[in-house]
Amino acid sequence: KLFVCQCERCTDPTDLGSYSSALNCTICMKKTPDSIGLILACPSNHDQWQCNKCQSKFSTVNIQNLVFKIHEEFEKVIDNPAITINGVEKLIKKYSKFLHPHNGILIRMKYNLCGQYGRMPGYTLMEMTPKQLLRKKELCTEMMEVLDILQPGKTSRRGLVLYELHMALMLLGKMNLKTDSKAKEDLKKSLKCLNESLKILKDEPRNTFAGQLYLGAKASA
Repeated sequence: KLFVCQCERCTDPTDLGSYSSALNCTICMKKTPDSIGLILACPSNHDQWQCNKCQSKFSTVNIQNLVFKIHEEFEKVIDNPAITINGVEKLIKKYSKFLHPHNGILIRMKYNLCGQYGRMPGYTLMEMTPKQLLRKKELCTEMMEVLDILQPGKTSRRGLVLYELHMALMLLGKMNLKTDSKAKEDLKKSLKCLNESLKILKDEPRNTFAGQLYLGAKASA
């Protein structure tokens, strides 16, 4: 883009509290590793970013170069048909050191994993371990937190994430029904997520993944 956006989100260094462009401060990592600040854009100076804890300053060019480098590696990963869920998880772990958990790059990776857990070979719904189901639940819950801020409303992405969260909660609930008193709550929440998902996805074109998911879910609901 060839202009500086002045919308509410772009003029807020925290991206409305989502921290979708925030990075972890490398200076704090060295000086106070137990208390790391966030590098945020400076609204008053578009050539500069600053840590909200130690106040260290960073040039926008250097921040952009780092982000572009990470983004390029991410693009290579998602375009590689041979990449595994484990490979994506390793990439998330690698760059979580530098990026806020809700940074847009990490969120894109996590969004992909929401659907891959349950569909990829070796990770189908019937193959996943309790630990993997909990990871799917964690990813979907984190995605919902971000969507509530940045994409509120009945978006297809919200509908898809709700459906994936429903699957994780349903399987965990059934798995733990006899041993965990909270399992019934998971099953109730699963049904709520499914119903909300169907209300959103019913308006999606039938020739899209979201539309096909709605038809399949509706038939089995």
